[in-house]
Amino acid sequence: MSILNREEDGMILHLKSLLVFTIIFLAACSQSNKISIPVERKEHGFINYETVEAEKAIQEMPFHFQLPESIPFQAGVEEGTIFESINDPFHKGITLRYFPKGSNVDLERKGPIIGPQEFLEYRVTNFEFNFGHIKKNEKFDKLVVEGREVYYSYSKEIPSVVVTWTEEGKEYFLSYVKSKSEYSTKELTMKNRIINVYKTLVD
Repeated sequence: MSILNREEDGMILHLKSLLVFTIIFLAACSQSNKISIPVERKEHGFINYETVEAEKAIQEMPFHFQLPESIPFQAGVEEGTIFESINDPFHKGITLRYFPKGSNVDLERKGPIIGPQEFLEYRVTNFEFNFGHIKKNEKFDKLVVEGREVYYSYSKEIPSVVVTWTEEGKEYFLSYVKSKSEYSTKELTMKNRIINVYKTLVD
C-alpha cells in the first residue's frame, strides 16, 4: 500500500470518527434540551409548560443560574414555570414565584395570579426576552447597583417594584408584589427589599 493510500485511509477513518462523535454529541444535546414536564399551552410563539414545584422546574433547566438567597418574607410555596421558543427550542426561560408561608396557592391553576397576593417573581432566560422594550420604557429608571446597570420601576397602583438586567447572555427579571392592604408598601421600603434580593443574585 502506498503512502498516499495510507493517508487517504487515515483521513477517511478520522472523518468517520468525527461524524460518529457529532451524531452522539447532537443526540446528547437534544436529550438534555428536552423538558419532561407536560405542555400546558402554546401561544405567542412560545411553548408554556405546566406549573410545578420550583425545585422540579429548576432541575429541568439546561443552563445554570443563581437562586435568590434572601426573600422579603418567609416562603411557604415555591413554584416554577418553564417556557421555550417554538422556533428555537434552545431559547428557554423559567419563572419562579415565591409566596409567603400560609398562602393558599393552587399549582394547577390556569392563568395569572388573581386577587391581592404578596409574592416574589424571578425570571431568567438565555435569550433577550423583554429587555430591549424595557430599556425604552419611560416607566423604568436606569440605576447602578453593585457596579452594574439595572432598570428599576415602581407601581403604586398594584403596588410592586421591578428590577431587570442582563449578564453573560442571560436576561434577569425580579418583581416584588404586595397587597394594598399591607402597611409596608412605601416605595423606599419595597425598593430596598428587592435590591437586597438582587444583591444575592450577583455576588
